[in-house]
Amino acid sequence: MDTNNNKSALTVSTVKGSVRGAAVSGRPWKMVQTKRNSSIKKKSVRTALTSLQTIIGWANQLEDRKQKEIVKRMEFELKEEKRLALEEKKKREEERKQRKLENEKRAEVYQLVSAAKAKRMKKKQFKNLKKVGSDVSGKLDTKKALAMKALFLSGLDRREEAHEVIKKAIKNDINNHVCWHAYGLIYRAEKNYEEVIKCYTHALRIDKENLGIFRDFASMQVQLRNLEAYLEASLQIILLRPSVKLFWLSVAAAFHLSKDFDGALQTMNIYNDMFLTNGERGMDYENSEIIMYHAMILEESGDLQSALDLLDSKEKTILDKKSLKETRARILLNLGQKKQAEIAYKILFKSNPDSYHALEGIQKSKNLVGDLNSTQANALFELFEDLIDQYRRSNTLKRVPLNFASGDRFGRMIDHFLRFNFQKGVPSLFMSLRALYSDHAKLAKIQDLCLYYVENLSSYSQFGEPVLSNEEADDEEDIRVVEPPSALLWVYYYLAQHFDFLGERAKALEYIELAISHTPTLVELFMTKARILKHAGDVLTASEVMNYARNLDLQDRCINSKSVKYMLRAGNIEEAEKTIILFCRVDAVEKLQDLMDMQCSWFAYESGMAYAARGDYGRALKKFHQIEKFFFDIYDDQFDFHTYSMRKATLRTYIDLIRIEDQLRAHPYYFRAAIEAVKLYIYLSDIRVVVDQKKDNNRDEMSEAERKKALRKARKAELKGSATETTDNASKATVAVSTVNSSSNGAAKKKDDDPDGIKLLNEADLLTESLKFLKPLLQLSPNRIESQVLGASVYLRRKNYLLAVKALKKGLQIDAGNPELHKLAVQLALQVESDGNINEHVRPIVLDGLKSIISHDLKTFNSTYANDYAKKSLLHSVAVAEVSAMVDSPSLVAAIDALISLSSRIFGYKVEDAIAAHKSLVKLNASQAQIQAFSAKCVAIFPLASYFKAQ
Repeated sequence: MDTNNNKSALTVSTVKGSVRGAAVSGRPWKMVQTKRNSSIKKKSVRTALTSLQTIIGWANQLEDRKQKEIVKRMEFELKEEKRLALEEKKKREEERKQRKLENEKRAEVYQLVSAAKAKRMKKKQFKNLKKVGSDVSGKLDTKKALAMKALFLSGLDRREEAHEVIKKAIKNDINNHVCWHAYGLIYRAEKNYEEVIKCYTHALRIDKENLGIFRDFASMQVQLRNLEAYLEASLQIILLRPSVKLFWLSVAAAFHLSKDFDGALQTMNIYNDMFLTNGERGMDYENSEIIMYHAMILEESGDLQSALDLLDSKEKTILDKKSLKETRARILLNLGQKKQAEIAYKILFKSNPDSYHALEGIQKSKNLVGDLNSTQANALFELFEDLIDQYRRSNTLKRVPLNFASGDRFGRMIDHFLRFNFQKGVPSLFMSLRALYSDHAKLAKIQDLCLYYVENLSSYSQFGEPVLSNEEADDEEDIRVVEPPSALLWVYYYLAQHFDFLGERAKALEYIELAISHTPTLVELFMTKARILKHAGDVLTASEVMNYARNLDLQDRCINSKSVKYMLRAGNIEEAEKTIILFCRVDAVEKLQDLMDMQCSWFAYESGMAYAARGDYGRALKKFHQIEKFFFDIYDDQFDFHTYSMRKATLRTYIDLIRIEDQLRAHPYYFRAAIEAVKLYIYLSDIRVVVDQKKDNNRDEMSEAERKKALRKARKAELKGSATETTDNASKATVAVSTVNSSSNGAAKKKDDDPDGIKLLNEADLLTESLKFLKPLLQLSPNRIESQVLGASVYLRRKNYLLAVKALKKGLQIDAGNPELHKLAVQLALQVESDGNINEHVRPIVLDGLKSIISHDLKTFNSTYANDYAKKSLLHSVAVAEVSAMVDSPSLVAAIDALISLSSRIFGYKVEDAIAAHKSLVKLNASQAQIQAFSAKCVAIFPLASYFKAQ
């Protein structure tokens, strides 16, 4: 601005008697004589110039003032930010110092305790922590010192002393939140979660802003699935610390688990506005997971389009590309955008050509699923052919078309599939094709082809008909191809499994022997032979064969475990235990206990079944309870993940974990163990009832003097038993204390005080104990017929008639002809009729429920059932005979004869069914001739079954 002003001044100003300046050309300016009015012109120009300079000055001043104001405002804001940051820093520093002081105080206490503990243990003079507590009391106030001491005692597994100390601390000051928090931690160590929540609730009433207690309280609520309380606690934590990211994630997870998707989405939106970073170092994975979790909520809420838009907009930010592709393909398919879904699933299939899920997605996107007409079937096979051209090594594309093919097309495809796998030597071929056996036409075709292969391979070393020699061949297709010798081996192997599946054990053994004679060193052959013998009922020989297979490869853990399982089923428990420990840890002191620590469920289950078969019911119950403890521990292990998953922002995995844990006891191993445990409890309860009835009958036959003498004798035996038990407990406690004293690290494991399960057998109410296994079955596996059968059995014996009727109705909805339910329905009707102690309000409800099950009298009900189901299987015929014994004794003989006749007219039943039918005949007091006739028929069908050989 100043330069321009100077130029204009030079241009218009003149000085009397002087030249305005040099011309551009370099010549001097021409002097011009001015007239009188020239002075006026000079004045006006000078005035305009002055005004212009004034205006320009004002503009400059205004601009400078604005600039200064901006600078001042920025300086003020910077100073304010620095001041606030300094205050925040001071506040954090004060908090840090406070925490440091508390931690130093705690650390000093811990050091005192640890030093005292180590000193006493080194001297092998383990004493309680009273002396340490007296030392600590000088450092902390009495209440906190007692709380600390209680926690130490709890950690040392001295629970009774810990409870005494913490109760004393609470008694000294009932309004101390530290004591209540410590009490909750003690209960948590004992896994008594209900009491933990009570203690935390008391602590929060005293200190409503204690963040640590609130977090423990929230974790405990979600552990017990009190989702409303978990959500409320999470919101309270947010109010206390709204600036912490993981607390907002906890709120989102709480809303999500409570099925409140609107609340979860609002929480995620707030989180994104407050915390989601862009390009911050170390936060890429966290941001990626948060976006995927946000999309998960949107998808589950039904807002699929928003979920798709979110994934598309944040595609570059998401690091888990596989999950992104899978989620996007699934959403596109659910939105009905079939073309884009097809593209997405083809991208997935390209990354993994053996993915059944991706191939199924491609089929769904082209509407080629379900029952297909001829046009759709042709389109489907065209799709498969196109994909095979691109992915020739995909095993999925070779197997899946077999599910949809039929007729000649199936024949061509299965021929190619079988030849390829026999040439490669695939041991799992039968397991791959077993699903096709539900179609009898496909089963027959597979059998014919395999027999055809055996004939040609044995004679010509090729799968098909003989072809010309190389000299006589007209073209390359006629040239003879000799198959490898192993091809015949694998055909034998397949046929052995094939006939075993069909129940033709003799043919199965014939082919497996041919395979063994071909290659006598292949482990899989002997494993299959053992399996066939097991299915035939000869478990002892099966165990020997499986052990021979184990000796062929002593380094294989799988075959070792299989051999142990067969030993247990053969009743050779001791040998099984010696074999299973071969693969336990070398440094393990008690190797069988090491198996329990590793939660080896299959071994515990098979051991329990073996002990039950031997008649050692205490040990059997012990093993089943061990499996229950395994699953309880697995459920309990999720506790640490309630906070860990929030801290690591892995919310998708966390939600999946919670849902898996909710269905944990539907796991097959738990289901089978629970079924057997409940059956065993029912059996033991029935035996106890029979024994008690015999005692009552004997007592009635005694005279008064004999009765008093028997009572005195029983009283003395009871007192002697209680005294012995007290002595044993005291000696065990002494041994435990001495063990701890002699331990250098204090980590000695607790010794099992009931290894034989005697306490489990001596429970006062065995049926009540069975509910521990039964309730998870009814809650998590209600659609399994076994759950409803056992539920009706237990509730009938407990005289919970309403629950028994409920279980019966549910079971009949699942399987209307179930033989066990048929017997239970009749037993329930008879018991309700004879029980005079039923509540007058309950009886009509039970009778109405029974009318919907038994519409006629019991004899008619049984005869109708016999007409509809008796010829279906042996077990149905057994049910008819047992009910006849209860309600229609004259027809019992005819029912038994029908059972014996049926045993030779139907095929496909298992040896276990035949054994159960034989035991039922013995229970029904059938004649010796009838039992022998039935045994002879079973021996003809199961010639290898060791059970019928012994009869």
